[in-house]
Amino acid sequence: LPTLVVTLLTAMQAADMMFLKQTLQVASYEAARAAIKRNATNEEATTSGQQILTSRTVESFTVTFLPQDVSSAERGDWVSVTVAAPADANTVLPNWLPFEQDLTVTTKMVKE
Repeated sequence: LPTLVVTLLTAMQAADMMFLKQTLQVASYEAARAAIKRNATNEEATTSGQQILTSRTVESFTVTFLPQDVSSAERGDWVSVTVAAPADANTVLPNWLPFEQDLTVTTKMVKE
């Protein structure tokens, strides 16, 4: 029975991390799509990513851009969006398997 409980809790923790990683990927993609549009601003792109993250209750996340001001990017330039969140703050079972790292996802797209 203890082995079964440990296996179940570990599987739940792994599922949490996969869900978080997928959420970060979707948020990064959506923020990048918003950032590459003509006349896009950082605020619009950040809001696009934040909507995904808050709807999936991700806590303590950050959204960063390269270039830092997406409105300065010219057509054909690469725009990079990085979304990060701490693993241990976004799990159902805090301190079960402590993850003292951030999960980070970067999406790169060409400015329209």
